[in-house]
Amino acid sequence: MLDLFLLLLCSAFIVLLALVILSRNPRQKVNQLFAFLAFSTTSWTVFNYLSGIRPMSLILTRLVFLGGILTACGLVGFVAFFPRENKIIKTL
Repeated sequence: MLDLFLLLLCSAFIVLLALVILSRNPRQKVNQLFAFLAFSTTSWTVFNYLSGIRPMSLILTRLVFLGGILTACGLVGFVAFFPRENKIIKTL
């Protein structure tokens, strides 16, 4: 029960932080990438928790993998644009 409470508390904090950062300047690329990273990380942890409750659920297990892939993509994108856009990205 405590693990569910901590999961909900941390997930709510991460989503709130992403919304605050995104609301400051929603058109800035780094803010969009950070929000995507935060939402994908939150979905990954929630799906991972839910798949632990029902380990035989195939859809939850696939959502865990999808969340992990989206988190990795979000991290690569965020690192490429923070604190400023790298010149390597412009050539891609």
